[in-house]
Amino acid sequence: MKLSDTTSGSVWLKQFSAEERIAAQLLLDSVQLTTTDSIKSDIEAAAQEIVSASPNLFYISPIASMEDVREKLKLPRKSPVVPRMFDEYDPLELLSKESGSENYLSLVARDVRKTYRPQFEFDASNYAFERVKKSTKQLEFIFIVDNSMSGMQVIGFLDSFYKSQRLSNFLNTQGKRIEVHLICWGATRQVIDMLDSQPEFKKVNRTIVAEVPTVASTFPLGDALDAIMCVMQTYPKKVTNPKPGKRGLGFADTGALFLPLGSSAPNNMPDLFIRNGKSYTAIFPGRVIPPDVKGLTPEMPTMPVRSKERYNEDLKRQKLLTAAKISNEGRSKDWAMLLLMALGYDSARIRNELGLTFLDSKSILKRFESIGWATSAFTLTELGNRSLRDFGRSRNYSDYNRGLHLAFSGFDEKKQPYYPKAVRGVR
Repeated sequence: MKLSDTTSGSVWLKQFSAEERIAAQLLLDSVQLTTTDSIKSDIEAAAQEIVSASPNLFYISPIASMEDVREKLKLPRKSPVVPRMFDEYDPLELLSKESGSENYLSLVARDVRKTYRPQFEFDASNYAFERVKKSTKQLEFIFIVDNSMSGMQVIGFLDSFYKSQRLSNFLNTQGKRIEVHLICWGATRQVIDMLDSQPEFKKVNRTIVAEVPTVASTFPLGDALDAIMCVMQTYPKKVTNPKPGKRGLGFADTGALFLPLGSSAPNNMPDLFIRNGKSYTAIFPGRVIPPDVKGLTPEMPTMPVRSKERYNEDLKRQKLLTAAKISNEGRSKDWAMLLLMALGYDSARIRNELGLTFLDSKSILKRFESIGWATSAFTLTELGNRSLRDFGRSRNYSDYNRGLHLAFSGFDEKKQPYYPKAVRGVR
């Protein structure tokens, strides 16, 4: 069921004129639905992958906003002073009953600590730093965030981290170093670009579990996008005492199309979704999700889910139109992943397009890694690229159909994998 098929969606759409309603429905049904449990399990899986691969000591925490930190420290919310993490506050002590997603992210941190308890004995106290100075252990920090639009919250938090005097004293100890990991479920391209533009000493090992779809990334340039932008920009006129210059496009004029069921609507959605006006009612007023929408079950997307025109152009340019038939429009997730890797999609976009969890995407990738078709960075090897293209040729279809079951059923066993005629003799 789509959002527009719900009672709440139908009532919301009736507010628009017949001409505007088409664009409003297109915008509404483009919202990506997910569950709080899915976000938690994905972030936890990503964190456990990091911890299980290292013998070091760890500290894990949700990312807090600097506004919340200043409020806790009774500083002006707009103060230019950046509080020093661990010296002036501990991010794990900031949570309150009014906290939003930080509350369930703290549960993720708790569960990871319990699973790998000996590695999480470090609590960032002065005593803990002093103990590690005298040990052979190194330190790693994992910071987690679920939905980041501009990157300012993440960058501000990391600035506070690097200003820590306790951390500086530790790093001045001979032979001591740290690793910093950022796990983000949901980031816009702006966030990723901002992280990548940081000075070398502030760069982190980042895991973007999923990208947040936005109006700009969901709709290609053209009439549809123009109509949607017009609807969103009309909204501020309906608000009592609108803010000067406010365009209604969402935080930083980006417009997130992401709804975690079981939580609250993000504050970075287009305003017409979350803000009431004098003669207008939002579908998620005050960011509260109505019960009939909360009861929806997120549907598995079919590929392509965004710009079909752009996707087909990429297939044509890469000469993969025939190979694309193997994925059965994305319903065959294994082959769809190969296809998207050939098109240069990164891991987060692949998960978004195919509706895969973090664990599912890693499981499929592992299969292709085991026969040398893909790398751990979600890129195709020369053999994988050639195999995808050979499978796409009609003369190899019968060979492909005979070998598919044997190849994939044997990936996780010690059996000799099946190689189609096109790649036999190649290891």
